Amino acid sequence: MALRVPTRPGFPARGALLGAVAFLVAHALGAWSGQRFALVGGGASAWYPPAGLAIAYLLLAGGRAMPVVAVANLIAMVTVFGAPLNLTQVFWSSALAGAYVPFTTIIRLAGFRSSLGRQRDLALLVALGAIVAPLVGALVGADWLVARGLIGRSGYIDAVRSWFIGDAIGVLTFAPLALGFVRLLRHRASPARALLPAALAIAEYAVVITVPLLEFGDLSSERWVMYLSFLPIVWLAVRHGLPGATLGVAGVNIAIVLAAAGLTLARPELYHVQLFMGVAAIVGLFVGTAVSEQRRSEQKLVLAADAQAAYRRVTAFASDHDSEQVVRSAMLEAGTLAAPGRVVLVDVGGEAPEGYESSTVVVGGSTWGHLAVSPGVDGDRRASLAHLAEVLGVALDAVAARVALRERAANDPLTGLVNHRTFHERLQEEFERAVRHGRDLSVVVFDIDGFKEVNEVEGHLVGDQVLRELGVRFRSRIRAGNVLARIGGDEFAVIVPEAEAIEAVAVAERLRRAVVETPLLEGHALSVSAGVCDRSFATNAADLVRLADGALYWAKVNGRDRSWVYAPEMAFELTAAERAEHLSRTRALTGIRALARAIDAKDPSTRQHSDRVAALAVELARAHGWSDRRVELLEEAALVHDVGKIGVPDAVLLKPGRLTSDEYEQIKQHAALGAQIASEVLGAEQVSWIRSHHERPDGRGYPDGLAAGAIPEGSLLLALADSWDVMTSERPYSAPMPVTEALEECRRCIGAQFDATLVGVLERVLAARGAVESWAGGVG
Repeated sequence: MALRVPTRPGFPARGALLGAVAFLVAHALGAWSGQRFALVGGGASAWYPPAGLAIAYLLLAGGRAMPVVAVANLIAMVTVFGAPLNLTQVFWSSALAGAYVPFTTIIRLAGFRSSLGRQRDLALLVALGAIVAPLVGALVGADWLVARGLIGRSGYIDAVRSWFIGDAIGVLTFAPLALGFVRLLRHRASPARALLPAALAIAEYAVVITVPLLEFGDLSSERWVMYLSFLPIVWLAVRHGLPGATLGVAGVNIAIVLAAAGLTLARPELYHVQLFMGVAAIVGLFVGTAVSEQRRSEQKLVLAADAQAAYRRVTAFASDHDSEQVVRSAMLEAGTLAAPGRVVLVDVGGEAPEGYESSTVVVGGSTWGHLAVSPGVDGDRRASLAHLAEVLGVALDAVAARVALRERAANDPLTGLVNHRTFHERLQEEFERAVRHGRDLSVVVFDIDGFKEVNEVEGHLVGDQVLRELGVRFRSRIRAGNVLARIGGDEFAVIVPEAEAIEAVAVAERLRRAVVETPLLEGHALSVSAGVCDRSFATNAADLVRLADGALYWAKVNGRDRSWVYAPEMAFELTAAERAEHLSRTRALTGIRALARAIDAKDPSTRQHSDRVAALAVELARAHGWSDRRVELLEEAALVHDVGKIGVPDAVLLKPGRLTSDEYEQIKQHAALGAQIASEVLGAEQVSWIRSHHERPDGRGYPDGLAAGAIPEGSLLLALADSWDVMTSERPYSAPMPVTEALEECRRCIGAQFDATLVGVLERVLAARGAVESWAGGVG
């Protein structure tokens, strides 16, 4: 439990000035009340309220409060006690204020510069405030009385005793009051919640104190009166913490003063009540602090839970919303962690409002902006908001990564144009819309004339430069609403909505001239041929591309560097168009294969993994009696079986150690994604092999949890070849297994991970290689 007491006030200058004035007034009133109600003998009780206020003010303001305390003493002595205003009086007032210097020095040396951290610190504070400072003040004050001739040397000890008791009682009653109100203000608690029950308690104190005085005329029943007056203090301390306890202490003392003012009673009895209230103040201070800290801890736990929920909501929001919506969500969450309007977003280069504390939002390693928090927000909430700024940066990073991944999945990495898959998705949407509304729709397909020669003579790097330049030129001349894509190696296409063939020809000619007007590559006469088809000849979206491709083939046959529109009279040449379609499919498959190889190349340990898997799968399929055509189809699928890993973050894909459950879930997505990517090029059966190559006969595979009998045989072959390559290849986290051990592992996993018949085929293949001896026991 901690009672935080600032020794260097953070109040603005105006607040400090008002605090000093209020202290001076309260000090003078306290001196007057001490003189009016001489509750402790020897006259030293005049220092009862002033001493408590002085200690409290020093606790709050530190050594800089010394001049204020000295001036307050001087004003009290001159105005209340009628002392002369001269240098002697100024000196003694300063000396009395300086009597508290040891107290503040001890606090500073003890390390209580900014707060008191534990209950033992609080006990030490009470001991210092109630014993050390009053004792020093009493010694100086008694010396002052002797020096002024107000008392003789024989009365020195009594004066010290009386002065010390008066100061100590003041500390024990007024210091908690001041500290409690400061806590109430610092933590922005609702005053009404503490003041209303406190007012009722004060009324109760007054009744408890005054009724027996009115009835009996004395305090013969002082013990039970003290106990009854103590109960509301404890109740307020438990109910409202430190602020409530200090209000209760103040209420009792107010009731005592009122009773003493209204009833001229024997002072010694009231003195005993006051002394008891000093003890009650200590108890109230401890109980109130304990309750305050417990509630503060509970509030911190609630705040931490709310903050964690806010962080999760912002992070989750980033999974399917854009950055602007994520920022809006984060600011709404900031408004729940602090009061609405207490947090503002400041752009880079902007300035936060005066007094606001800023937390930097970092996105992509650079400063994106700042979350500025107003001065009225407490430290715990500031810390939560500072972490929210970090979470916002991470969320915006996630949005950027998701957008980049989406662009990589939707766009061709070389030219930045729409890729083959996205092109066909958009074409399908446009075709359905055109049919639904009876609109025109055309497709233009381009192919670079003589591009093969560039790759053969200049190399593929130069060929890639040509493709990038062509993409730049086409993009600069394409109009809004048209969709430009690279759908193969050197093949491009344009979707032209709301256009007949004649209008699409104009688009084709504009792009064709962009190539011939300025050479794409010095020393090579490159041009493009284009085929055009509109919806009038097509029954579906695929027909549009197929027939436009046929027209492209016709353009190439008839001289190249021209645009040709499909017409029914070209039917004789459609067989050639089919050949062109096959060429397009081959090119697309080559593109996907290149992507799969790039994925393998990211990790040296998986380099050429897909090639090795394909080679073994072909060998197993042939040994198992598959036809040449089906073996060829299996080889195509095996070469791109891991292409779906393009959607797995590199941090997960290349992680050398064991994956977490969340990371493994990300890895498991690659089979379905790979099948989706390959579906635009491969046949349905090949796609099913790719999708199911991580299914297991025991039903514990993914992504569909298929069991034996439901898993395609091609998938089982791929799974066996894939696992064999993993076991027998060197990986960062494992050494390659010897062939005999790997084969034994395959046998052990029969029925769970591998098909028994295919493991037998593997054993025969390995035996034919001479890698292992023939397995006489068979499989079973």
